[in-house]
Formats: sequence, structure tokens, C-alpha cells
Amino acid sequence: MKINEPDSSHRCLLEHLDTYRKMNRSYEEIRDYVTDVLRDLLRELNQQQSFRFDEKTIPKGWLEASDLPNWKGTEHALVTIGVEGLERGLGAIIGSTAVEQCYAYVYSPYYHSVNDDTAIDEVRRKLQAPDGFVAATQRGYLFTKDIDEVPVDDFCNREALAKYFRQPLASLIDWLAKHKESLRRTAQPNRK
Repeated sequence: MKINEPDSSHRCLLEHLDTYRKMNRSYEEIRDYVTDVLRDLLRELNQQQSFRFDEKTIPKGWLEASDLPNWKGTEHALVTIGVEGLERGLGAIIGSTAVEQCYAYVYSPYYHSVNDDTAIDEVRRKLQAPDGFVAATQRGYLFTKDIDEVPVDDFCNREALAKYFRQPLASLIDWLAKHKESLRRTAQPNRK
């Protein structure tokens, strides 16, 4: 394979290599800041809930808590709630035309594992979606909601950034508390 000679964009990078290194280091520091804000938020939420958000999912690109683990003797939870899209980078939070925004979700690992695609559709029809959420089309997902981008000023404010993530998670926590029993009853007739 022949490698092309550097063009003007490569030359610009080479001429400004120190600036590039500083910007790259700043990007890493900002990612660490987001991770720190998320860890603090999950600790706060975990003190208030019977189920737990797992901090280990943050580096993987999502926030998640599961409820009703080992549903019907399987290794799968009936439902998980959370936020996905962090793996796409900071653009998923502050906005970028290159990546999709983060989104909040209600997901069922149990229904993802069931070989009946109509079963989850039936559950979706029987449950009221959380406010602002829509029925999902991806296998295993019950409901999703895109999270609007956060302005840079709010991103740089620790409290505002925590609020950005807290709002959809709090909505999902409230929804799950209100619908836990109906979710369980709705899922009961479905067998593997």
C-alpha cells in the first residue's frame, strides 16, 4: 500500500503540534471531569434507590441500573433504565453534527433474550411510556428519549451538568417506581 505524501492539513498539524498536544490533553481532562460528575451523580442516586446504578458502566459509555434481576430464573433482569451514547464522545453531550446525542432508555434484557419479537411489542402496548419517551424500535428496548444537547456554559458548570443527566434518570426512576408492578404483571404471561 502506497502512503500519500502529507497534504496541507497534515502540514498544519505538524506546524502546530504543541497546540494539538495541549488540545488533546485538555480533551482528556474534560472526559475525566464528565466521569467524575457522573460518578458523583450515581452515588447520589444510589443512596435514594433500592436498585443500584453501576459506576463500572461509565467507561463503557452508558449509565444503567437494573430492576427485577434474574427474572423467571434467567440470568437476565426484566428491566434496566439508563442513558446511552457516552461512548460517542463529548459531541453526544454538547452537540455535534458528527455524532448522535445521548438518549435515555427503558430496556429489557429478558425480552431481548426471548425468541418472540411480538412479546416485547405487547408489553410496550400495555405500558404507559415515561413522559417524553417513545416506543423503541430496537430489539429489547421498550422506550427511548433523545436528550437535548447541553450548552457549553452548563457543561462547564458541575451542578448544571449533573442536572442534565439527573433529569432523564429521575424521570425513569419515578416511572419505574410507579409501573414496577404493572410491568411485572404484564410480563408474567410470557414464557420462554
